[in-house]
Amino acid sequence: MTRWLKTVMVAMPFSLLAACSSDGGGGNNNTSDAGAGDSSTAIDVAVAPDTGPRCMTPGEQCLPPVPSGPERTVDQIGQEEGQAPGDLTIVAARMMSSVEFQSRTFAANSCEVQEGCTLAGRRRLLRFDLQTPNVGQGRIFLGPPTRAGRAGAQFEWGACHRHYHFIGYADYRLYDEMGQEVGVGHKQSFCLEDSGRQAGAPSVPADQLLNCSNQGITNGYFDMYSRGLDCQYVDITGLRPGRYFLRARINTDHAIVESDYTNNSATVPVVIPEDTSGTPPPASPLDSCGNGERGLDRDCGWEVQGSYRCEPNTEVTVGCDASCNPPIGAFCGGNPVMRICNGDLPCTAENAIAANDDSGCGTSTCSRVTFTCPMYGRYTVLTGGYEAGQPYTCIAAASPAFGQN
Repeated sequence: MTRWLKTVMVAMPFSLLAACSSDGGGGNNNTSDAGAGDSSTAIDVAVAPDTGPRCMTPGEQCLPPVPSGPERTVDQIGQEEGQAPGDLTIVAARMMSSVEFQSRTFAANSCEVQEGCTLAGRRRLLRFDLQTPNVGQGRIFLGPPTRAGRAGAQFEWGACHRHYHFIGYADYRLYDEMGQEVGVGHKQSFCLEDSGRQAGAPSVPADQLLNCSNQGITNGYFDMYSRGLDCQYVDITGLRPGRYFLRARINTDHAIVESDYTNNSATVPVVIPEDTSGTPPPASPLDSCGNGERGLDRDCGWEVQGSYRCEPNTEVTVGCDASCNPPIGAFCGGNPVMRICNGDLPCTAENAIAANDDSGCGTSTCSRVTFTCPMYGRYTVLTGGYEAGQPYTCIAAASPAFGQN
């Protein structure tokens, strides 16, 4: 069965990290997300827009078209008053040439597990760089993340990197040769800064360069997310070897003002090799069950309803029981069960943050669960029948409502 994957991208020289310290730690807001020496780097930048959908060969199924994104007219930031807007794009050649594979063991209390980037245990990772230049006429200026009212709304604290990230800057998807998505996309938050200068672009004085304390990307400069950074990978644990397509999109909800949104996507082919580590892949909660498997604690026979955003450390209720007071969810049928996971990956019973069989609303066999939003602000909902393979319906809702960003 296809496994559920998490996707993330990055940039710069790769190094194996023993813990959550790839950016040097230190805990101050000036810590950079790029590798050493980025600010003096000058390279040529390709800016051709993504052309998807595409097929591997004539007659094969194409990848789905790149979503156009919302038409936002309010709550946008990034354009300075009286100045031309910037224009973000992705360097696809850097993304493709930087791909590397790594096997790594994560402790249950590691910050990457706590942030929902991966699961505890031995995992296989696909790492790659994400380089996003500003090729527009004006700089993209976001400013200090700690400005009144911004933290939590536009920026979030990155526990691994120890500084603020702009929320949901990038989105990653992995597709098989037939154009089927084989992993759940991940909204990756970035510290946007001037990591390096494009070849031929005018230089900016060092004291005017943007960084994690005063965020943005100057026109003629680029932000670089290194594949060696914490959480900057696709978790490909258990995925069969072969050819896939990796797609990156940036500024997907148009929260940053740009002169052109059509060049915010890149899709590259990736060949995943055989795993020669000798370690068998862990069981997935999405795998089919054997006969007689049942209940909340089984780690097979689950389905993913979706991954959602919430406000960290606030109470969230998810359910599909209209008989409760107040009702939550549109409808349920059969005897569904529900599991809540931290982050964007399906989890085992051991790693679940909440689970429920019956809501307790009268004689209802529908599910309803209340939990505290994880510190990274994302959770995944799994559902299944109490008896593995048993038909069920669970049209869930949440309070506060599901956050899709």
